Amino acid sequence: MRASLIGLLVLIVLAGCRSTTGPEPVILPEEYLHIRPAWSPDGKTIAFRNLVDPATRGLYLVDTSGVNIRPVHQGEAVGFTWSPDSRWIAFSMLGSLYKIKPNGDSLTKISLTDASIRPSWSPDGRSIAFVQSTIRVLDVATGSEADMLYTADYPSWDPASREIIVLEAFRNITGFGGTFHFRAIHRSTFAIRTIQSFSSSSDCGFVVMSPRGDEIVYSLKPDAGFTQIWKYIIATQQHIMLADGGADFPSWSPDGQLIVYTRTAPRDGGLWIMFRDGTGKRRLTQPTQRLS
Repeated sequence: MRASLIGLLVLIVLAGCRSTTGPEPVILPEEYLHIRPAWSPDGKTIAFRNLVDPATRGLYLVDTSGVNIRPVHQGEAVGFTWSPDSRWIAFSMLGSLYKIKPNGDSLTKISLTDASIRPSWSPDGRSIAFVQSTIRVLDVATGSEADMLYTADYPSWDPASREIIVLEAFRNITGFGGTFHFRAIHRSTFAIRTIQSFSSSSDCGFVVMSPRGDEIVYSLKPDAGFTQIWKYIIATQQHIMLADGGADFPSWSPDGQLIVYTRTAPRDGGLWIMFRDGTGKRRLTQPTQRLS
């Protein structure tokens, strides 16, 4: 009996020990397969970039119920934004801005300058803000461009189209973390005001103002760990984590009640939807599903 007890204790001790000569634990990378989702203003459709198969990569649409996945434009296409009437999708292709109809017709180049990325259509439909080292604004009616004379990233708009919300980042020399500022640039006067400033050991990106103008959603990428989605509540000056364990590219529904994002957890990479408070997470797309 005593020998049996001693043997059991030895097994317990050995089970709790870590081998110093065994293989290192495998850390799976994050999955980015259905990315950069953008919700149509009519609330019916979500545009996204499919990266599952090189032969079928491009701009796709999916109904908000998760069915009817269909291609719009195959090839280079990234950074989607919808016109307020949901009749056009603007995006960056090979350094220029284009627009296309949701049925794939009428692909049209709309930018005058090269190296133009991250377009954001204003709620009034008059302008598209984008990044070309500085923040620039395209007049949709005339095609002319104005330089806002400010270096920043990830433009989005306040609900009244008066200001462009941007991220100004001063990153640490390591490339991760730093000091981050949510700024607002007035569309007409170019006046700049600070909404919030904070420091983080993680890298901040994909900043988007809510359609209500009361919250800003963004992603944080730690140096070691999976990407997270956070939001900043302007009235209370609170930063709240909405999703961790691999979550990126947040985008608001037109009523500001829901957020669509890429679930970047290993072996996922599809689109998910959650409520604005981070609850009710549900899958929208399955990357293993064959896309034609």
